[in-house]
Parts: sequence; C-alpha cells; structure tokens
Amino acid sequence: MASFARLIGASRKGGASTAAANASVVEELHEAKDLLEKRVAHLERQKDKELTSALEHKKTAARLPEATAKNAKNAALACLKRSKMIDQELDSLQEQRLKLDTQEHAFSSLKFAQHTIAAERRATLAIKALTAQMGSIEGLEGHRENMEETLETAYELLGLASEPISNPALRDAGDDDELLAELDQLVEAQAQNDLEKELTQLGQEIGRPSASPATTNSAMPSFPEAPREDVARQRRREEDEARRQDEEELAQLEASMAMPMLGMAVPMMVAMEA
Repeated sequence: MASFARLIGASRKGGASTAAANASVVEELHEAKDLLEKRVAHLERQKDKELTSALEHKKTAARLPEATAKNAKNAALACLKRSKMIDQELDSLQEQRLKLDTQEHAFSSLKFAQHTIAAERRATLAIKALTAQMGSIEGLEGHRENMEETLETAYELLGLASEPISNPALRDAGDDDELLAELDQLVEAQAQNDLEKELTQLGQEIGRPSASPATTNSAMPSFPEAPREDVARQRRREEDEARRQDEEELAQLEASMAMPMLGMAVPMMVAMEA
C-alpha cells in the first residue's frame, strides 16, 4: 500500500506538470487562431483597396487617349495581380485555420481520453491491490466454507446449552400435576388464615371477641352478633337522639324565660294608654 501511495503521489506530480504544459499548448493554439483571424481581416481590407484602385485606374484609362492610357492600364493590372496574391494567401490562411482547428479538437479529445484512461489505470491498480488483500478465489471459497461450518457448530452448541437438564434433587418431588395440586392447597390454607385474621380484627373493633375456627370444634366460623355497619348505624341513632333532647331542653328554657316578660308588658301598655 505504501508503494501504491507513492505511485499515486508521483503520478499526481507528473500530472500537475503535464496539466501546465497542456494549458500552455491550448493558449498557444488560441493565440495562433487569433492572429490568423486578424491576418485574414487585414488581407480582406487590402483586397478591397486593390480592387477599388484597379477600378479607378480602369476608369482613368478610359478617359485618357490611347497613347497615354497605357500607364493607367498597367496600374490597374498591378492592382488585380496584388488582389490575386491576397486571394492565394487567404486560401492558405483558411487551410492553416482548418489545421489549427483540427489540432485543437484532437488535443482536446486526447486530453479528455487521457483523463479517463488515467482514472481507469488508477482504478485497475486499486482493484488489484484489493484483490491481492482478499486472496485468491479458492482461498475465498475455503473461507466461506469454513465460516459456514463454524456457524453450524456454534448454533449446535447454543442449542445444547439451552436444553433443560434433570435435577436429581427434584426426582422425588412428584410430577407437575401433583405440584399444582399442592399449590392449590397452599392457596386455600392461606385464604382460610386471612379470613380468620379479619374476623378476629373485626371482633376486637366492636368489643366482642370472635371465636376462631381453629379453637372451636365446629366446621363453620362463628361470626359476631352485630356487623360493623349496624354498630355505626346505632351510634348515629344515639347521637341524633341526644341532639334532639338538647334542642327540646333549649326550647323549654327559652319558653320559660319569655313568660314573665309577657306578664310585664300588659301593665306597661295600660299605663301608656292612660
């Protein structure tokens, strides 16, 4: 992996220098195409001038006498010849422009292909490194078979570990039905004991002792004579009776106090009338 990292680092450094060179080439191509366009524009302007001059010399030769029109005709022919030369250079420039366009297109295509091929190479190296770490196909198949056997053995051991075992100390304890019957008996005994405790506590609250079924010979327990609700009702009845007697005594006392006052009111009324 260290050698692979060094290889990647070296390729990156080389890639940086290559990228700089590629950028320089692209810039040169653009500059050449720019110069070509400027040269074409200049030659087209020159061609227009030559054609204009040729036409003017032709018109001048037509106005002059034949003996003196020869110089104007030669000047017109010279302008046309120079125009033809410009046409030839323009054709050459067009060919050069086409070559530059072809080179730029080829360069861009190759640069793109270079990037993709470099990525494919790096991916191939990485895949080779990973496959070397994982081992051969036969080794991987053997590893899978070994893993399956190991898991099968492990789950067999887990199944054995989860199986119940027989306890020698419980061999004489009976089967499950007997144990459940014994449990029902314990529940009934506990319920009977709780009932005895409740009856005893109830008898203590009402002031009358209650006979416990455990101390008597009868099969049924003896309940107290008055339930708790009758005692509470009797107490409320006694309190109401006492309150009623107090109210009657108070009414009698008020009546006895009011009678002398009525006797004194009659003489006072007679005196006031007189």
